[in-house]
Amino acid sequence: MKILFSLLALVCLAGCREDVDLLPAETLHALLKNERKIEFTRFQFRGTGMLGPDGRFVVAIPLLGQDEGRWWIEEDRICSRWDRFRQGRTLCALVGRLPDGRYRSLFPDSGSFLADVKLLD
Repeated sequence: MKILFSLLALVCLAGCREDVDLLPAETLHALLKNERKIEFTRFQFRGTGMLGPDGRFVVAIPLLGQDEGRWWIEEDRICSRWDRFRQGRTLCALVGRLPDGRYRSLFPDSGSFLADVKLLD
């Protein structure tokens, strides 16, 4: 019984994530009203991106290459679609601010981790 309880506690702790303050659409618009260079990390993938105020999104991931696409804000989510990455499928994410100033993107349906993002400008 103690082993079962310990395993359950470990699973619960592993699923915990840092508290983030989710950003509303108005804040996302304000953050992205000018061209922004970002750096992001998602597990073993690291990369950089440039988001233009016109919706242009250029991304470079050393393990995958470079791609260009579009970004937009839909309700309180930022959405993107690239020409090659993700086979052209749309990806939308909630964005929250971490206490250390970084941003964390989360899948809207589950709230699970998508990527950590740092603004470079």
